[in-house]
Amino acid sequence: MKIKNQEKKIQTILESSGLEDDEIKKIMKAVLELRQNVPRLSEKEINRLTELVTVQTMERIKREFPQEKHEALKAKIEKAAADIAIALVASGIWEILVYVSHHVVFHMASHKEDWRAKDAARAAAFKPTKTMSPDSRMVLGKSQLLFLDGLQEYSHEISSQLKDDPEFLSIARVISQRWQWDERQLETFFYQWLIKDVQAALTHEAKKLSVE
Repeated sequence: MKIKNQEKKIQTILESSGLEDDEIKKIMKAVLELRQNVPRLSEKEINRLTELVTVQTMERIKREFPQEKHEALKAKIEKAAADIAIALVASGIWEILVYVSHHVVFHMASHKEDWRAKDAARAAAFKPTKTMSPDSRMVLGKSQLLFLDGLQEYSHEISSQLKDDPEFLSIARVISQRWQWDERQLETFFYQWLIKDVQAALTHEAKKLSVE
């Protein structure tokens, strides 16, 4: 699978959102600052995450294929997972996942707890945020939901490219026939599985970064 034109993917997502040019420039400036301060994932780290995702996927589908095909199947899954991970990292999505994972609180607290104060304290302690300009912090803070929506759209784009990959299509056909899936079920439970697993692995890694 060839993932194309990653370098300005964040900007493409922003442009498709209908924002004014000045607003896009502000957000891109803030994203650049963020990228300069967030640790990049090494090839070794990406490979480790890819292997974990491959194991998860193989556990779901290996029973549908004869034992002698498992090694070849694993290689195809691992390559697809690596392509997805590299695309997300190269596009700037990795940095956004890092930022959002340290700035978004899933509000399960009681009504007495001040989650806004908790969120502010957590964000203030995160080193990449502390090194950014106040304006950039404010711009990114306002753009969190936009980035999450953009990530969802980007996932659908990757899913479309996966469906065009002949090697992956051969795997999908076997799964579809054995499990009697229609096209919608196949897209949701097969292509999206792999993409969401890669995203989840990246998000988990992002959360592990020190906030000190």
